[in-house]
Amino acid sequence: TDLGEIIREAADLVRGLAQAKGLPVTVDLPPALPPLMLDRTRIRQVLLNLLNNARSFTERGLVRLAAEARPAEVLVTVSDSGPGIPPENLENVFQEFYQVDTSLRRKHQGMGLGLALSKRFVEAHDGRIWAENGPAGGAVIRFTLPLAGRICGQNSLASPHLTDRH
Repeated sequence: TDLGEIIREAADLVRGLAQAKGLPVTVDLPPALPPLMLDRTRIRQVLLNLLNNARSFTERGLVRLAAEARPAEVLVTVSDSGPGIPPENLENVFQEFYQVDTSLRRKHQGMGLGLALSKRFVEAHDGRIWAENGPAGGAVIRFTLPLAGRICGQNSLASPHLTDRH
């Protein structure tokens, strides 16, 4: 599957909501990414979850989506210029129902499932996902997907959740 196409689709879906807030969504892709064996629907959902979080938590600046090919995998990065994630919460953001802001007056709604589901979907593809803060602030979520032919774990081939691969 062409991951670049999925990335552009996801960015296009979020772009209108982001632009309503005055936030540009930029996409930085190489001329061609290697083909990947993946579930198009699940990976698009991961991208939409990450982009919507970036959009929701960013008041000014931009949301950036990038991908780069590495020798055995593709690295995808979603970054924003929002407040970032408190360092003590970086390890917890992928837990189900986890909320960084638990106050009754929190600005951002959600159940705390988007990142947990994203983690499951990425790991089902034998990838990894993690959160960090950018050097100039903002949150950075990165995930990897193995190159086609490099899938070696049982998650990707044996998972009953990945039924509509392309």
